[in-house]
Amino acid sequence: MKVGKEKAKSGKPHTTAEELILPAAKAIAFRMHGDKVVRNYAMIPLSNNTLKQQMEDMSDSVKNLIVKRMLKCESYSLQLDESKDISSCVALSTFIRYEFNGMISEDFLFYQSLPSHVTSESIFNSLDEFIIENEIRCSKCVQVNAFGVLVMSGKYSRYNTKCQMSTIAGSKEHAKKIEDDTEGGIENS
Repeated sequence: MKVGKEKAKSGKPHTTAEELILPAAKAIAFRMHGDKVVRNYAMIPLSNNTLKQQMEDMSDSVKNLIVKRMLKCESYSLQLDESKDISSCVALSTFIRYEFNGMISEDFLFYQSLPSHVTSESIFNSLDEFIIENEIRCSKCVQVNAFGVLVMSGKYSRYNTKCQMSTIAGSKEHAKKIEDDTEGGIENS
């Protein structure tokens, strides 16, 4: 897991550990301790799939921690950034600002690929899907800011209004769904 964390921090390809780190570690171990120690290195899980799974587990763990904090906070605001990557794929990055332990925290919430023909509806649906999937209370959302060239240019000017309306109207619908799915219900502010 330690190698997986260091690999994730480096931003290098998953195969780096398998193709570079492990052979180097084996060479050092052989030089210092001989063949017996090197055989133990074969048991270290550094395959591409293993590291990928470890990074996905770490990502899920962080997401779950932030969602738990969201559920406990009194209110939060969202920042949406719709952008294109180097291969012209469109994606939505969502950030959250909330109070936690008496301090304002700002965290990355989620990243979602969007269809090549982006509409305010597709942005809204991506956010709405995340909110429903994680049973987040919309009624706690006090502001939604949308950044990005297309949003700022006015192409999606109705997006903020749609999110704000959904926050007000949708909070009752989402709260009802969550209440129906849980035994104790939830408080709907």
